[in-house]
Amino acid sequence: MVSVSELSSAQPVKWRDAADDAIAAAKQCEGIGSYARDDVAATLRRCWVGDTGSAARGRFVKHADDYDAAAMALRAMAKAYDDLADDITNAQRDLTGALDYASAHELKVDDSGRVQLAKTVAVPTGSTEHLEPLMHAQGIIDDALSKASRADTDAARALRTVDSMPRTLRMSGRRTNRTVTSPEPEAPTSRSAGRTGTRSNPISMTRWPGTR
Repeated sequence: MVSVSELSSAQPVKWRDAADDAIAAAKQCEGIGSYARDDVAATLRRCWVGDTGSAARGRFVKHADDYDAAAMALRAMAKAYDDLADDITNAQRDLTGALDYASAHELKVDDSGRVQLAKTVAVPTGSTEHLEPLMHAQGIIDDALSKASRADTDAARALRTVDSMPRTLRMSGRRTNRTVTSPEPEAPTSRSAGRTGTRSNPISMTRWPGTR
């Protein structure tokens, strides 16, 4: 389960930055693929006849397929980061509101999310009215931490799917009698270096941007 400090200190804006970089890189891949397929291959068809020319055209078309596959993986990666950022932003908002509520009602919250009375309260025997604010804060905090944990798990699953996409596309290429070999899309720019991490590893709260 995600802790209070981890959720509080996460910085979803950095995932949005990484997603923006991935989309920019995907557009570059699509542009290069289109150029290789539509312009270079067409020029070779006009200017280079024979078997050698045909082989050269086939290689450029194959490169175009590689770039298209990389673009698909990058767009899927961007969606995973955007979805994660949205979910964590919502969970953070709920947690912050609950922590403010707890402070206003003299409650203390530990890092696991457990809510307790900050001081002893004298109440009539059998009365539980003083516990209502505690239970209210506890419910909101539990929901926020659960939402963040689900988002973490969902993002890890989505990124594992992205990691398998090039292999899936290669298998699809074999079934259709054309080879598609997509390189693993790398971090698109230096701006996102250190943010996206290694896609084959599940996301961990300890590797969330802004956490230690």
